[in-house]
Amino acid sequence: MPNAASRLCASPGCGETALRQGRCAVHQRAEWRRVERYRGTAKARGYDEDWKRLRAAVLRVEPFCRTCTAAGVIQLAQEVDHVVPLAEGGARLERANVQPLCRECHFEKTAAEHATRGKRA
Repeated sequence: MPNAASRLCASPGCGETALRQGRCAVHQRAEWRRVERYRGTAKARGYDEDWKRLRAAVLRVEPFCRTCTAAGVIQLAQEVDHVVPLAEGGARLERANVQPLCRECHFEKTAAEHATRGKRA
């Protein structure tokens, strides 16, 4: 029985305790398989060993979120973002086209890009 602080899985009829993103381990894996069928795997989208090396180098040299730092907030970066998105012709492995961001800033930037791209289409 889950404790009062835990949540149940968001999948209908599932009584398991939710982990991250509101789903239990089984339904999380199922969701990722569905997403990978739609988007392709990370490796298929170009996030290969070369990307992993660049990402690690960026976070080693600049460990704080660039957007938060500009706002006077100290926040560790967990993501490396393409300044000019690949979908808009940005260079995949160009150091000048990547920046460290915290998850929240990365999510907000990506959402804004998708909203703008949707309006242009």
